[in-house]
Amino acid sequence: MGIKNSNSEYLVFLDDDNFVAVNFINEALRVFNEFPWIGSFSGQIDLKFEHVPPAWTKKYWNLLAFRKFNGNHWSNVYFDNNCMPCGAGLCVRRSVAEKYSETHYNGPRSIILDRTKGSLLSGGDNDLAMCAIDLGMGVGIFESLKLSHYIPRFRTEIEYLKQLAYNIYFSSVILKYVRGYGVERIKFKTLFKRIILLITLPSCDRIIQFSCLRGELDAYKFINPK
Repeated sequence: MGIKNSNSEYLVFLDDDNFVAVNFINEALRVFNEFPWIGSFSGQIDLKFEHVPPAWTKKYWNLLAFRKFNGNHWSNVYFDNNCMPCGAGLCVRRSVAEKYSETHYNGPRSIILDRTKGSLLSGGDNDLAMCAIDLGMGVGIFESLKLSHYIPRFRTEIEYLKQLAYNIYFSSVILKYVRGYGVERIKFKTLFKRIILLITLPSCDRIIQFSCLRGELDAYKFINPK
């Protein structure tokens, strides 16, 4: 709906818990102008916690969209995690946004991968970003673009992180499927090895990693319920 109601050549997507640096818009415009072959991009994301989170959560901050990097990176390869923009502060050209809107509302998408009330499914931002590649452009991340993501206390608790991990891994498999990539069930031998490894992990890590695995397995069942 926001895409259809907009009229600018450039669009920036922000949530109400995102706080951009004072030069964010100027930097975004500079990237749009200096890199005409980049159709979608985002930047660095710092986390601002309501309360100091438990130390064990740090390895999972990426689930909360934490992103720090040096230099600029871009690619025209689908699912290139080293260059893939994320939804917080996502900047896209209008042609890219319209491509996504057309595909989402009129195309083969049978599942909503954008966050909605009561759902932690994700992947809509990656789907939108990759529409740039569909149009012959690239995607990228730029270090001069900076924003902060406010994290309330409950988002660093084990129950929320468990659900978040499940939905992210579920959505990643579904997104590859709807974009035409072949997805195969995890072979029994591989699954057995992963489960044995998970059993040896500390309690919190085991809970999170099992949720990741369960998300993948449930996605395969969703795609092929037989």
